[in-house]
Amino acid sequence: MGTFVKKLVGEKGFSVIELLAALTLFSLISGVIYATITFGFDAYYKVNIEGSLRDEGDLVMSTIISQLYEYAPDNVQILGNGVDNLNGVILNKNVYRNGELRKVIKIANDALFINDLDSAASNTPNVNPFVIKSTIDGLNSKITLDCNGITQCSSGIIQIKLVLTQTFKNKVQKLELDSKFGF
Repeated sequence: MGTFVKKLVGEKGFSVIELLAALTLFSLISGVIYATITFGFDAYYKVNIEGSLRDEGDLVMSTIISQLYEYAPDNVQILGNGVDNLNGVILNKNVYRNGELRKVIKIANDALFINDLDSAASNTPNVNPFVIKSTIDGLNSKITLDCNGITQCSSGIIQIKLVLTQTFKNKVQKLELDSKFGF
């Protein structure tokens, strides 16, 4: 029993080499755990942003298409005189006794506008942008009309190229949507 007590109360500790080995092993394991957690969070946010961009892109596209079909215009014309790239279309609808109603769908100032045209200002839409969390890239997003070269037609193809962006940790996530539909 005396040898057991001597071993139990001995003043022997860790050597410097054992201490350095333990610290090195601890830092390696901590670094791997930190990298794994950081990569996991970055992947989570990237997937979250991509899902958000897809949801908002679908919402914007379906809103434009539903506006076109709900409004049921008699003809569609290019916004402006056709020479200026004003990036949008005007939906014209002839209504019995009320004259002509007009609605504009356009991209301006990195936002989408779907509004009735103000009767006092000939081609100026009321300022009510379609609000989404993403940013619409106004330089690369376009709404155009294909009417065989004329600026106004009763049937044709509306082409929409929509570029949405969101930023996370100074990295820009981008989603491009292209759609064509006839009227």
